[in-house]
Amino acid sequence: MKLVTINKQIITIMLVVLIVLPVITRGQNSEGSSSLAFTIPEIALLDIEPSGISNITLSLTTDTESGLPVTAAGAVNSDLWINYTSCLATGSNNRSVTVQIASGTVPNGVTLTLQPSAYSGSGQGSTGTPTGPVTLSATPQVLINAIGRCYTGNGPSNGHRLNYSLSISDYSALRYDASSTIQIAFTLTDN
Repeated sequence: MKLVTINKQIITIMLVVLIVLPVITRGQNSEGSSSLAFTIPEIALLDIEPSGISNITLSLTTDTESGLPVTAAGAVNSDLWINYTSCLATGSNNRSVTVQIASGTVPNGVTLTLQPSAYSGSGQGSTGTPTGPVTLSATPQVLINAIGRCYTGNGPSNGHRLNYSLSISDYSALRYDASSTIQIAFTLTDN
């Protein structure tokens, strides 16, 4: 009986070896590979929010008392925000937002100034830095600089608030019939 038990154990061990050995051998000699390509596009997107507001009115005000001046005290607006997304190529410089009057002219005797706020919102990355107040003209001027790889978040309260103000620069040049409409253009450009 001892011989039968020993034979059963030897047969069991041999079966295990015969079953497991080819699996182990095949598993060690079998390899596979695949290629995976990544594509990250260069991105430069910009918009003004909220998208439903496209017209802003800035007006000089008068007092009803003779001898008092026309003033620009209430000629301000901070309803709009600038949002942007930027993904730069390796080795590329930062970007800037420039601003200019694209059409129309500011009436004589007044100055239109735009001051962007510091960044706030739900974005991430290297958002830009405002350059300070810009007196708007037909010449492009840097409004926000040092924009890296980032996004500001979308909609109002994301990005930079745009603070417009009108001031009187030459009272003698003011004309009551000099109202005008201008269009402001913002451009996200590579430095």
